Amino acid sequence: MSRFDKPTREVGARINHNASQATTTATPTVLSLNTTRRANGVTVGADRLTALEAGWYVVAGHVSFAANATGLRQMALKLSGASVYLGIATVLSASGAIATNLSVATVHYLAAGDYVQIEVYQDSGGSLNVLSANNYSPELAMMKLPGLP
Repeated sequence: MSRFDKPTREVGARINHNASQATTTATPTVLSLNTTRRANGVTVGADRLTALEAGWYVVAGHVSFAANATGLRQMALKLSGASVYLGIATVLSASGAIATNLSVATVHYLAAGDYVQIEVYQDSGGSLNVLSANNYSPELAMMKLPGLP
């Protein structure tokens, strides 16, 4: 029997926040995430997902900023609270008529104890909400890829 024939257990989680969150202009902000959609083999924190096992993970996040035509919007997947980013999405010219949606997904090797957060940034000149929208904003997910060393 090869390692691919062995049954695997699902390791992953998906979390979100159930209310809009205000962000201050020109200030990086780690978003709160207070609702667990699903979690198995991953520790869920108030603003993060923590790997309990080392391995390769698919990590994804999505945010929706309220409509505002001034400045840029940015969303990053931040690793273990440091200035290490797994991926960044930036929109330089936002629309005043519709929300600005940003998504980032990547595959990254996480050590046991590594955690991932969503950090956002905007420079609209004032406070701007990250909207709460069922099933997509703000959302953070990670899933361990089975069978990889």
